[in-house]
Formats: sequence, structure tokens, C-alpha cells
Amino acid sequence: MVARGGDWQPAVVTTASGGGWRLTMGAKSSCASSDFEADELALLDFKKGITQDPLQITRSWNSSMHFCNWTGVTCNPTNGRVSILNLDSQSLVGSIPPSIGNFTSLTVINLGNNSFHGEVPPEIGRLQHLQHLNLSCNYFGGSIPTKLSRFTKLRVFQLGCNEFIRQILDQLSSLSKLGSIPKELGLLSSLEFFQLGGNYVCVPVSLPNASKLQAVSFGENGLTVKIPENLGSLRGLVTLIFEPNSLGNGEIGDFNFLSSLANCSRLRGLGLHGNRFGGELPNSIGNLSTQLQGLTMGSNLIHGEIPIGVSNRLGLGNNYLSGIVPDVIGRLRNLEVLALHFNSFSGSISTSFGNLTKLFALYMSENKFQGSIPLSLGNCRNLQVLALSSNSLNGTIPKQVVGLSSISISLDLSNNFLTGSLPLEVGNLSKNKLLGEIPSSLHTCTSLERLYLGSNMFEGTIPQSLKSLKGLEELDLSHNNLFGQIPEFFTQL
Repeated sequence: MVARGGDWQPAVVTTASGGGWRLTMGAKSSCASSDFEADELALLDFKKGITQDPLQITRSWNSSMHFCNWTGVTCNPTNGRVSILNLDSQSLVGSIPPSIGNFTSLTVINLGNNSFHGEVPPEIGRLQHLQHLNLSCNYFGGSIPTKLSRFTKLRVFQLGCNEFIRQILDQLSSLSKLGSIPKELGLLSSLEFFQLGGNYVCVPVSLPNASKLQAVSFGENGLTVKIPENLGSLRGLVTLIFEPNSLGNGEIGDFNFLSSLANCSRLRGLGLHGNRFGGELPNSIGNLSTQLQGLTMGSNLIHGEIPIGVSNRLGLGNNYLSGIVPDVIGRLRNLEVLALHFNSFSGSISTSFGNLTKLFALYMSENKFQGSIPLSLGNCRNLQVLALSSNSLNGTIPKQVVGLSSISISLDLSNNFLTGSLPLEVGNLSKNKLLGEIPSSLHTCTSLERLYLGSNMFEGTIPQSLKSLKGLEELDLSHNNLFGQIPEFFTQL
């Protein structure tokens, strides 16, 4: 390196015997040597903090080669300083030493999916060039460093799946006061990804000030605080996850924050599953981004009817919703998953569902649906899961529906009032009023693993053709009018 105008410029760097680097003369060579030495010493100190290294990742961290060639270490080719420390998923156990703050040229720290523990040292706040910090899925505890405002270039911040504040949980009575995230978070003007799932922390009111945030995850934190109603300031927000927690009071007004999210025109995923949101769904849900692909609101305390205007993935299962499912859902032609199970919906299943040709999964079990299964569902040729069990459906089973070759994961029509003969294509059809003989053509279902036909009105003998179902794992023919002998081939299944 040579000094020009007080700045460092690239110069000739040769390799000394033994693999080290040798610098040419320069006005600030002593300063450079000091920086290099600080990086090497900090790496060796970091190695001392590692108590278990089953994959021997740090075995190469010795004087036999230059530290820029050590496993997990990347240096900036311009100044020779350590710029990346990537030890993701290496089964390491240990703690981070305060000397982490000496890597003043670091842009990336990735220690995710290991077993690091202890507190994150406040000295990490010295790393003013840091752009990517991933400490997720470890055992870090204590409080989150408060000097976040120095990370002005930080774009990705992942701390999820740790134990921040967990050790003092038993001594405090209210989760709403635990682990407050420093207000300086709002000063991180370049932050794009922020993950704190799996801890015990609160949502800072200053969060919307980090205007470049694109992805925010606060899942599994036991949150009880109110979601800020100014989240709409995050205009570039793509994903917002608050599931599961204990948000909401089960009352009207729990969804007031949804109105501001109408400003987030790029929002694609909104996860609110597994909380305590109550009241009725507001009409403002129809103002959410047209790019929304996933909206999960299941396992809450929501009641009332479904408002018009929803997303491509509508999850409302396990609530207290009632009334008739509106026909306009059939207009959501890009809908991929529709989950309405464990509610109190009534009326018939709309024929407009046949327009949902991109539908992958339809969950409508445990409701009060009546009438017949619409033939139009046969148009859903991408359907792999169909769950209509525990309703009051009647009539025959349409071959156009159970004959869909796409249904490969689950078909459950049990516990209804279905009648007629058994179609050749079956899944779980128990607890209905199906009659006639069990068709011998079932042997063509060569991939069949589970066949539930119990509690119906089948008669006759058990067909010998079932012998061909070599993959059969579970078979229920109980509570019918079958007679004759139990086939000997059952012992070979």
C-alpha cells in the first residue's frame, strides 16, 4: 500500500515464505501493520471463545497461513482487512469476546444456526461499516445492544430464535415490559430486514422510522403490546410477521393498524396467526396491497363475516367467524390456499369456488356447511388438499371432484351425510351414509396408503382385489354391513 493524499491506495503485495503477506514500503505501513495485527489478534481471541468445534472449522486458524485464508474469513482485496466473518451452521459452541469490536472493516457477520451463548458485547457497536448481522438461532441472552444507531449501513439484522431476556422472565409479571428494543433502531436508515422471532422482546414505537425496512419478523415473542398504528410509514415493506404471539385484547379496535398498511403497496405477506385479535374483520382489509399473496389470521378471536377484498392466501381457520362465505371469493383467481376450518360458517359451498383454478389447498372442515359438494370444484385442477369433513354436506360424491388427479396429499370428506355409491377415487369417507358394495376396482389405486370407510352402510364381502394395494398402511372398514371371511392376504399387507 502507498499513501496518496492521505488515503490508502492499492500497491504491490507479495507472498512471504510461510504463506504470509509482505507489504511494500509506505508512509503509513506501521498503521497498516497495526490494523492487520488487530484483525489477527481479534480472530485468535474469537477462537479462544469457542469451546466446542466438532467440525474443526477453526483448525486452520494458526500461523501456518495468513488469516485471510482461514476458514470462514474473507478479506477486502483493497485494504487487506477482514470484511466478512461467516461461520453459519458450523455446530460451534462458545461466546463472542469484546474484541469483536476491533474488526473495524467488517461488513458481514454471520454466526447463525450455532450454539453461541452469553450476551452480545456492546463493543459490536464499533462496527460502523456493518451491513449484514445474523446472530439468529443461537442461545444469546441478556439485552440487545443499545448502540444500534452507529449501524448506519446495516441492511439485514437477524436476532431471531435466541433467548434475549429469557433468563429474567420468571422474575417479571408482565411480558409487555420485557426486553424493550432500543429506540435507536429507528435511526437505522438503511435497514431492510429485521428478525427477532423466538425471543421475549417488545415492538419499538420508533420502528416505522427505519423507512427502508422490507421484512420484519417478531414471531414467537409472547408479545402483548399494541402494534404501532403508523406502520404505513414503511412504504417498502414486503413481509410483516407477528405470529404467534399474544397480541390483541379480543375486542373491537384490535385491527386499527391495518388501515395504515394500505400505504405499503409492496406488501406480499402479512402473518397474524395465533394471537388474540378480536372483533370483526374491518373493511380496510380490502385496501391492502394488490400484491398481497399471503394473509394468515387463523387461531384468533375474530367473529362476524368475511369482508370483501382478500389476498391470494387467505387463512382464517380456528376463529369464530360465521355466516355465508361470500361468492366474491370466487373472483380471487390467484388464490392458492383457502383456510376456513374450525369456524361456524353455514350455507352451501359456493359454485364460484370452481373459478379458483390456482387453488392448492381448501380447508373447510368443522363448520356448518350444507348442501352438496359443487361439481365446479372439479375445475380446480391444481388442488392437492381437499378437507370438507365434519359438516352437514349431503348428496352424492361428485366423480369430477374426487377424480382430480392432482389430489395427492389429502382428501377428507368424513363425518357428513353423503349418500350414494362409492366412487373409485377415495380418501377419508368415513361416517357418512354411503351404501352398496366396496368396488373391486380399488386395486387400481396403487399408491393408496390410507383407506377409511368406517361407519357407513356398505354391504357384501371385502373384495379380493384389495390384495394389490401393497402400499396400504391403514384400513378402516368398521361399522358397516359387511359379511364373509376376513381375507388371508391381510396378513401380508
